[in-house]
Amino acid sequence: MRSQEAAREWARVPPASVVLLVYALGQLVTELLALPILVIWFWRKHVSLGLYAPLLRRSLRIVFLGIALAALRGGESVVTFCALWWIFPERAAGWYFADSGWFSLGAPTIAHLALPFILVVISGPLFEEIVFRRCAFAWMAARWGVRFGAIVSSVLFAAVHVGTIPVAAFGFGLVACLIYYEDWNLSDPLLLHATTNVVSFAVTAGLALRAPYSVDELVDLNRSLLYPGLLGLLLGGGIVTVALIREWPRARGLRDAV
Repeated sequence: MRSQEAAREWARVPPASVVLLVYALGQLVTELLALPILVIWFWRKHVSLGLYAPLLRRSLRIVFLGIALAALRGGESVVTFCALWWIFPERAAGWYFADSGWFSLGAPTIAHLALPFILVVISGPLFEEIVFRRCAFAWMAARWGVRFGAIVSSVLFAAVHVGTIPVAAFGFGLVACLIYYEDWNLSDPLLLHATTNVVSFAVTAGLALRAPYSVDELVDLNRSLLYPGLLGLLLGGGIVTVALIREWPRARGLRDAV
């Protein structure tokens, strides 16, 4: 009973459509203001962003890894919630209601999902790849080696995506760094990022269109997804682990100039 009351208290916020639009607009405006600053700096310094057309063969491999990372991300999210629910049932209900507005605050329309889609699939990946791969990873790799740059920049990337997916975010950061390291083409990690996000967005939006869910329905939904989540965690995690082992740089220095 207390969990129901806590969940209702946490859910006393504006309608889902308003929350989604305000959040997406705020994020989008921030990124649209920051992106020109970064691009102008590169242009003024005569430094290339390194955005080239990706090769088809590499693109298919990158899309496959992006789907695996989306499975890892979704699996980690579901398994984490189920674990929290079993350990802290009263707190988990309120936390999940507050964190999952798409599910608990009312169904957004297709039109209301357009702006979050632009944020999640286009502007967000572009901004983050410039910041974390082109700037942070490349800068650290040039000074302290590829392995150091990949690990530290991935820790920073995971820190801003901590939520319930820190492991998936860290794994994504490592894969994105190593893909970028192969050819120094920013389009490659950008394609990986967009693929991962579009798969995750499609699944989440599809479930959200059936909202609103009560707290009991949310719990039942996550429990019903536990086994698919575990499967995604194992398969996605396995594919990502194999890719990291195969691609992990043996040398400490850079293969090519940044």
